[in-house]
Amino acid sequence: MRGFSSSDLDLTSENAHKKLISVSEENTVLIIATRAPGKQGSNEMFRKETMMGMNISKYLESSKVKKCIYLSTVSVYDDSTSNMNITENSKTLPSSLYGKAKLKNETTISQICTKKNIEYVILRCCKIYGPNDRTFSYGPSMFIKSILINEDISIYGDGNEIRDYLYESDLIFTINKFIKEGNSGIYNISSGDPLSFTQIIESLKNYTNSNLNTKIIERTKPKIDQKIVSEKLRTEFEKISFTPINEGMQNTYESYKLLLKGNEIE
Repeated sequence: MRGFSSSDLDLTSENAHKKLISVSEENTVLIIATRAPGKQGSNEMFRKETMMGMNISKYLESSKVKKCIYLSTVSVYDDSTSNMNITENSKTLPSSLYGKAKLKNETTISQICTKKNIEYVILRCCKIYGPNDRTFSYGPSMFIKSILINEDISIYGDGNEIRDYLYESDLIFTINKFIKEGNSGIYNISSGDPLSFTQIIESLKNYTNSNLNTKIIERTKPKIDQKIVSEKLRTEFEKISFTPINEGMQNTYESYKLLLKGNEIE
């Protein structure tokens, strides 16, 4: 197995695909997990994200690859209205530049793979969290960090919008299934256990016996509820199961607590 971090391979540079070509073999399974640096929602982020997709496409067109697994996002779907039944056939109409960039990359990569007769899998992931998440972005990881450093927990509006989550080890398990088996196509991946941000906070408070206050931030977007349906994935892999979110949050909390003792959380 060979991996590249952004420091090893800058996929936003014009000729990055050439380095990948040099290590490619016929039995290579390419797993693509990219996130453009910079401010999310900016034109620069969009340019870098699509440049990475272009480099991957150039690599696929010039190499012999067994399979390509691309980690996309549920942000490619229409998020202007609530939808509690988002399937792989739901309308793709992203409002964010991030979602638009990912959808563009999906299209480019799938077209090249079809042309070259390469098996491909596109995993549309919901919010990923877990012990190795160091972004501390809005959601479980940020709430856990706030509890550990004894800060008020910030939420937008009443925090009652519903979202799906995915524990990191479940994603790794699913990728391994696709590496070993011949399935291909587009798949949603989620725990199927959507919760509101308020429910997540209350669950964490109960587990940690925390009495922290919540600080309300004015919404910048309308309140939208979403549930990601991953029945296609569950049907094809009958024995696949996902970590309940309360269990995943507890594991993440205990891991972050150790990081805090080691001064690895600021």
